[in-house]
Amino acid sequence: MKQNNSIALIATLLSICAQGQVINEKLLTGKIIANAKPAAGVHVLNIVNEKETVSDSLGVFNIMAKPDDLLVFTAPNLEIHRRSIDEEDMHQKRLDIEMLTKAIELQVVYVNAHPGINARALGVIPKNQKVVTAAERGRYSQPNGPLQAIKIMITGKNPALDNALKVERNIAALNRLDGVFQDKYYVETLKIDKDYIKGFQYYCIEDAEFSASLKSNNKWKLMFRIVKLAEIYNEMNASQ
Repeated sequence: MKQNNSIALIATLLSICAQGQVINEKLLTGKIIANAKPAAGVHVLNIVNEKETVSDSLGVFNIMAKPDDLLVFTAPNLEIHRRSIDEEDMHQKRLDIEMLTKAIELQVVYVNAHPGINARALGVIPKNQKVVTAAERGRYSQPNGPLQAIKIMITGKNPALDNALKVERNIAALNRLDGVFQDKYYVETLKIDKDYIKGFQYYCIEDAEFSASLKSNNKWKLMFRIVKLAEIYNEMNASQ
């Protein structure tokens, strides 16, 4: 009986905390600039409340947020940008976000004449040890705050870190997609407005069938699926 009362008390505390957070939320408007020009098609994700949007042709975006939320800005051709929201941001008419263009990747140069000699072969890293990314390592790190710790204990989930991992995987998928199809194909064949190509690419990688084809590098399946996704995407834009 005491255990049931404890669980009910914890659930009540979490509910009160969540309600307070929603009340403090506000619709923020921002503009993204890259190379002194508006950056269209940039994906904006609030890791805390899981809200997301894409910047328009003028680089403008709108998203719900509150103090201490973390916004993550991603685009295939731009460096990832993070912005922690504070009280001052909540009173700004517009947030100005400046992103940097990714450095041009040079052709791969192999300097190791003996690629078989590496950390695994020398026994420094166990051969069967899984290689994980920074977000995956952070997934099981110490949670912030007692209420967050209680929530993770009950649900077994850490939303903030899981979202960071999702962002990391989306960036990798967008990088794979970049270059598969030329801008001319999006505009002339798929009838996607040039300013919305990046946003459409993000829409595509959210599709499970398209994502699986991209991962397996099956271009024929990609071409078949992207035509259908373009029809749906254009219909949604037309209805807005």
